[in-house]
Amino acid sequence: MLAVPLPGKEALKAGPAKQRVALGGAKRQIIDEFQSAIKLAGLLPDQIVPAFVGPLNSFEIAEPEAFAKEVIAIVEIGFKSSIIVILDAGELMLNRVVNIGGDRLTGALAEGINITYVEAENIKVGMPAEVQPHLEAALHPLGRELRASIDFFETQNDKTVGSVFISGGSARSGLTSSPPTC
Repeated sequence: MLAVPLPGKEALKAGPAKQRVALGGAKRQIIDEFQSAIKLAGLLPDQIVPAFVGPLNSFEIAEPEAFAKEVIAIVEIGFKSSIIVILDAGELMLNRVVNIGGDRLTGALAEGINITYVEAENIKVGMPAEVQPHLEAALHPLGRELRASIDFFETQNDKTVGSVFISGGSARSGLTSSPPTC
C-alpha cells in the first residue's frame, strides 16, 4: 500500500495546480483494429498514442537543445494527412491535423505529368528538377496552413517561431528543404 500525504488546507482552497495535457480519442473499433494488426505482426501492444506524439519524441531525442529551449514548428507529412505542432521550450502549444499528405502530392504529380501513381511515387522520392513545380503547387495549401498556424500562435503568445522542421516520407524528396512561399 502506498501512503500519499494529503494537501494542507491552503492547497485545498487554492484548488489543484493547473497543468496542460494532451488528450486524444478514437473509436473503439479503430483501437481494436490497431491491436489486432499489432498481434498479427507477432507483437504485444503496450500503448497506442496520438499520431503527433511520435514525431515530438523523435525530435526531442534528435535535437534536445532546440526542443528544450526554442520556439519551433514541426510538420509531419503523413500519407493522407499532415500534423502541424508548435512547441515552446518543449511545451506543446498548438497541434493541428491538415488533410494534405504524401498521397495527395503523389497523385498531383501523376496527374500533372500524365504518369501512373507508382511512377510518380518513385520520381517524387528522387525529385528531378522538372517535376518540382508540380509538387510545389500541390504542397502550397499545406504551406498556407502552416503559415496560418504560425501566425495564430505568434499573435496569441507574442513569441516568434524560430525554426520549422519537416518529417515524414515526403520530407526526403528535397521539396521541403526551403520554406514554402505562402
